[in-house]
Amino acid sequence: EDKEIPRWVISTRRVQTEYWFYTAVVAALKKTRVQYIIGGWAWKWAAAEKIQYISLEIISSPLICENVMTAMGVSITATGLAHFKVMSSREMLPIAAENFLGKSVDEIRFTIKSTLEGHLRAILATLTVEEIHNDRYRFVDRVLEIAEPDVGKMGIEIISFTINELRDDNMYMQSLGRKHVAVVKSVAAIRTAECERDACKAEAECLRETVQACIVARQISRQERK
Repeated sequence: EDKEIPRWVISTRRVQTEYWFYTAVVAALKKTRVQYIIGGWAWKWAAAEKIQYISLEIISSPLICENVMTAMGVSITATGLAHFKVMSSREMLPIAAENFLGKSVDEIRFTIKSTLEGHLRAILATLTVEEIHNDRYRFVDRVLEIAEPDVGKMGIEIISFTINELRDDNMYMQSLGRKHVAVVKSVAAIRTAECERDACKAEAECLRETVQACIVARQISRQERK
């Protein structure tokens, strides 16, 4: 028996109508009652009820999209990590049960992983490498804007979504990194030179004022002697 905690136990009770016996799925709009129990217990009548389980634990899944063509024709590979779970609210649990009831954690993981990787590929194809490289947080937000409503329709909530690595075989992103470093160093060198120039000017001005003060003091001293 599966001892996994937490989990939902869904008991589908059979009732006799005038002509047939209906299960909860078939007779959901008639007299059949479905019970949702979390972390508790429920009665089960032998041969009259059916119990199925759906896990509420957080599920982790690595993501990888290899050789995705970006908007400017540069092929890149993206890897990430997603954490998600079945929604436990009264409104969303029946939707999740409809999609995943009786499925294992691995089966749920595979479905959501495939969905997220599909959205990740779609967003990568609309952006340039520069946009992805320069603002990774915005890139993640764009993926979530599309992915969250989609998996939400299945009764799944995304807890977190991160991009771990972006790379390409042509070293294009490394070139962007080197270019950025070179620009930063150039700006730093210019600012250092400007600071040194300003310091020299201030020192020269201070020296000029000192010399001028000495000259004035000597002139006053000579006049007093006369």
